[in-house]
Amino acid sequence: MTFANSAAMGFASQPVHPSNLVAMMGKEKLPPHSSHPAFGRLTLLVFEAVLEVVCVSLPGYIVARQGMFNAEMQKFAANLNVMLFTPCLSMPFTT
Repeated sequence: MTFANSAAMGFASQPVHPSNLVAMMGKEKLPPHSSHPAFGRLTLLVFEAVLEVVCVSLPGYIVARQGMFNAEMQKFAANLNVMLFTPCLSMPFTT
């Protein structure tokens, strides 16, 4: 199967679970939304993502409120972010 054929059949947009391949080939009909994650799992993933942001942001907020993070330190942190951390996001992750 070529990429064009797989894209036309909808395979390229998201990974397909092997148990759904039979149904996608027209041999069996799947129930609606069977490829979606369970609501509880999705809720947990969203909660984890929000909690990560809070855990990273809260210490910075506390330090700034106590006056320990002046304008010069903010400028240094912003430059460090732009020069070091942002370019690291574009590097491919391999294991």
